[in-house]
Amino acid sequence: MKSRVWKSIFSLLLTISMVLGLLPSSMAAAEANGNSHTITIQHAPSVIKVGDKPVLQARVLDANGDELSEEAVVWSTDNPECAAFTPQHPGKLLTLKEGTISVTASLESNQTIRDTIDIKVEPNIKEVYMRIEGYDRTIFPRTKVQIPLYDISADLGKASGSSSGTSNGWSVDKFNNPTNAHAIVKVLRDLGMSQIKDNEEDTPDKFDFQDYGWGLYIAMIGGDREFDHSGMSGWMYAVNDTLPSVGSQGRDLEDGDDIVWYYGAFGFDNVYTKISANKTHVQMGEEVRMKLTGASSMDGLGNDKVFLPVSNATILIKEGGAEYKGKEPAVITDEKGEVTLVFNKPGTYEISAVRYRANESYGEETIDIVRPYPVTITVASP
Repeated sequence: MKSRVWKSIFSLLLTISMVLGLLPSSMAAAEANGNSHTITIQHAPSVIKVGDKPVLQARVLDANGDELSEEAVVWSTDNPECAAFTPQHPGKLLTLKEGTISVTASLESNQTIRDTIDIKVEPNIKEVYMRIEGYDRTIFPRTKVQIPLYDISADLGKASGSSSGTSNGWSVDKFNNPTNAHAIVKVLRDLGMSQIKDNEEDTPDKFDFQDYGWGLYIAMIGGDREFDHSGMSGWMYAVNDTLPSVGSQGRDLEDGDDIVWYYGAFGFDNVYTKISANKTHVQMGEEVRMKLTGASSMDGLGNDKVFLPVSNATILIKEGGAEYKGKEPAVITDEKGEVTLVFNKPGTYEISAVRYRANESYGEETIDIVRPYPVTITVASP
C-alpha cells in the first residue's frame, strides 16, 4: 500500500517538474519509463579541422551513478555533408568541410536519452611555396600559395597504364591533411587549366592527372606529356630539394614547404639545379660571379643531396619582364659551374640556365637540367 502511495507521489512530482521545465525532456522521458540512465559526451573538442577524425566517447550511468559500459551508443550529426560518423567505427567522426555541427550521442535502447554538443569545423589550410618547370619554360614561378584540404576527385582522369586498379575516389575522408596532389591541382586550376577529356589534344591549358586507384600520377601539364622526349621522360616533384619516395597523394604538406614540379626529359637522370651569385646589387661594369650546381637521382631518403658543379650550361638572362634569352655569344659555365657576368646598362635582371645533351632515343639534343629558380641582379648607374 505504501509503495503505491510513494509511486503516486513520485509521478505527481515528476509531472510537475516536467511542466515547470525543471527536468530535461530526455531525462523526464527516461524517468517516466522507469529508466534513470544518463549519457554524457566526454572530452570532445570544440574546434577541429577538415580532415580530422576524432573518436568521440560517451559515458552512460545508471540511477546510482554506476557506469554501464555495455550500453550501445548511437552517434549522429545534424549536417552529414559537413561531418558524419562511420558505421564501421562507432564514435569516429569524419570531417568533410568547414561549418558548425551538432553531435548527438543517444542510447540505442532508448534514443530519448541523449546528449548533444556543438563542434566547429575549420578549414585545413597549409601555406607553401610552389613552382612548376615545364620542359623548356617556367609554367608557374615560385609563389607562396594556400592549399586547403578538399575533394579532388572531379579533377582526375582515367589511368592510361596497365597497373591501374579500381578507384574508390579521393574525397576528403581519404586524407588527414592537404597533400602535394591537392597543391598541384589547386595551382593548375587557378592558372585556368582543366583536366583533359577523352579525344582532346594536349594543349597549354590542359593537364592530365590520372587516377590509378592505388595512387595518383601526373601524365601531362601544359602540353608536356610523359615519354615525349624519351622512354624515361615525365613529371616529378621535389619537396625542399628532395624527391619524395611516394606519390603526390602520399606526401602531406607542411607549412613552409618549397615544392617544385618539373618535367624531366631523362627522368631521374635530369639534374636538379640551383644558381647563386656572389652579389646581387652591383654598379654598371662591375663583375658578378655566378655558380650553377645540381644533383640527380634524389631519392627521398636523404641521399644525393650534395650539389656538385654543373658545367657546359648556357646562362639565360631575363630583363625587365622579357623572356629569358641566352647571351650572344653564349655564356657557358666552366668545369666549376661558374661564369662571370658584366652588365653595361642599369636595370633588373633575372639569371637562370639551360643545358642540352645528346638523346639517342629522341634523335636530337634534349634539355637535361631542371631550370633553377632565378637569381635577381640589380644593376645601378655609377
